[in-house]
Amino acid sequence: MDNQRVSRLQLDPKNPKLKVDFSGIVERGIWPAKKQEYDAASEEEKTTRLCAMGLFEKMDIQLKEKSGHSMDVLFMETVIGSDDL
Repeated sequence: MDNQRVSRLQLDPKNPKLKVDFSGIVERGIWPAKKQEYDAASEEEKTTRLCAMGLFEKMDIQLKEKSGHSMDVLFMETVIGSDDL
């Protein structure tokens, strides 16, 4: 089995569930990379689909003011979770 990866999954016969932990980045929720899209969005989108971006904008303004504009921020909306399959 050269250059092959083999995985064997053994489940407990008394509890045959598979626990899955996951995480990911919401691409449209990256500040400041998606700021132009946020600025162009409708008010409804800003309060629903892009609500994290509004928070990121406020935090960015406050951090820059408090740091004398010496801080450059990167915020990312993420999704994390766990489930038994």
